[in-house]
Amino acid sequence: MGAGAFLLMFLLKKFTPKVPNVLVAVVLTILISWAIGFQHDTKAPLAAIQSAEVRRMVTDFNATFTAKAEADKRMQEITSRLTAAEKNGDEQGILRAQYDSQVLAAEIAGYLDIELSHAFVGRFNNGRCVLEKPLKH
Repeated sequence: MGAGAFLLMFLLKKFTPKVPNVLVAVVLTILISWAIGFQHDTKAPLAAIQSAEVRRMVTDFNATFTAKAEADKRMQEITSRLTAAEKNGDEQGILRAQYDSQVLAAEIAGYLDIELSHAFVGRFNNGRCVLEKPLKH
């Protein structure tokens, strides 16, 4: 497929130099790949995997992915609370939201098996967390 794309780009450049050869090659290779089913996706139940180690890895990956999605939802809620607190000048609300975001960051670090010594304390600026300095032990 790749060699054909390069050949097509070379020929287009030689015979029709005004045609965007890379764009044409990309579009044609995408269409050909789609038409012949080049991707070969296969779905199988977890029980069909014979290796216990691979099944464990898939289960762990799925659990981490689910935890990340839940953490993303929680962070969106915390960011909304922080934005509202900043808008209203509610200092306690700002501090609560910042605290909650740091607790969530610590939980995420635990999910990802990252040492907290490498985590950063952040401050919020217009709803975004700006990293400042490492946490002290």
